[in-house]
Amino acid sequence: MTKVSVYIATTNGPVQIELISTENIPRSEVVLSGDFVPLDDLSSEYHHFATGSGPVSRAFGPFNSQSFHMEISAAIDSGRSWHLAALIAHGFNEKQELAAANEIPDKIILATGRIENSFEIISEHIEQKLEKSKGLFQYAEEHDIPIEVIGPKEKFPKNFERNNVSIQEVNNAYEALDICKLEYHKQTPTTSMDDNQRNKWSSKKMWMRWTASIVFLIIIGFAASQVVETQTLRLTFKDFTSIVNKSEKKGQKVGQGSLTKMNGFSVKVYEVHSATNSNCAEVHLGKTPGDFVPLEKLPNGPFVSPLTQTLCGINIQFNQEDKKNLLILKMESGKFAGGDYNQNIDIRPNQKNVFYIPRNAKNKIAYSLILKNDAEKPIILTHEIVSQ
Repeated sequence: MTKVSVYIATTNGPVQIELISTENIPRSEVVLSGDFVPLDDLSSEYHHFATGSGPVSRAFGPFNSQSFHMEISAAIDSGRSWHLAALIAHGFNEKQELAAANEIPDKIILATGRIENSFEIISEHIEQKLEKSKGLFQYAEEHDIPIEVIGPKEKFPKNFERNNVSIQEVNNAYEALDICKLEYHKQTPTTSMDDNQRNKWSSKKMWMRWTASIVFLIIIGFAASQVVETQTLRLTFKDFTSIVNKSEKKGQKVGQGSLTKMNGFSVKVYEVHSATNSNCAEVHLGKTPGDFVPLEKLPNGPFVSPLTQTLCGINIQFNQEDKKNLLILKMESGKFAGGDYNQNIDIRPNQKNVFYIPRNAKNKIAYSLILKNDAEKPIILTHEIVSQ
């Protein structure tokens, strides 16, 4: 039987839909792979997306008296671009062709797009999503697995080319299902107002938005003055850096007692822990920011973090003046959540570089940070996450 892996293209990298099942539960839910705690905000929308008058129910149902359980490989920070991939995954699941996390698929679908009531799709930041999918593309090329990238028309870069990768631009979700050769029911959405009424209502909504924006700016200006001092103290938490002089030889190991600040760039690494009365599922979802704690180093050894229930992941802060430099995270052993397809990960400057620990992780996770430039690659640090 043919197996197809379905990934959601996000600005933080591909997220695999690893499992969809029908469950006897009050509401549909989305959880992280291997977890049992629903991601509240995503689950609430997914329930409406999959049942009743939602796209899944309209295409493959109706589903009025049942709920679904969906597992994804990593958290999705925001937005609704997961819609198209979820719809496609439901279609393959109906045919029992959706590949699980531990299966090598015959084909990979990477999709992005918010589905409107008319089944038209909308998506932004596609170029960034493709850039973040390099690891998946490399994995597919090495295993000779074809990839179809599906998204809205006129959004893809014109010069994009990768081996084994084909771009499928579509006007709506029905066309995407046709490309995947999935059977579905096509329904015409009902409209409740004519164009004249719609234009009047749009004008009224615009006026309401302007009024609300003015009130919001007044409130936020006052609130910001109250919290800025506390928030600044929280996020600046011990700049854990040292200086490596220009005279150091290129290619030698540095950071033997700390993280590094080299000429033109700096690297800071923090453990991300769940706060009191919180958990890692909420941190993954973005409902709580988590606590940032700088790494601690064992005497004469690498940086080491104990694997605990409160350790949710790591945060790498990379700032530089020279844009030619590129920081590489090289996996030495183990894997981060959703990152098993790539052993070398680009760490982009001035971006959110958070890597989550799998919920059921038991084995050591180790990686090195390497500066990529015209010279040899100096190892900045080695970090190990080990079970107690």
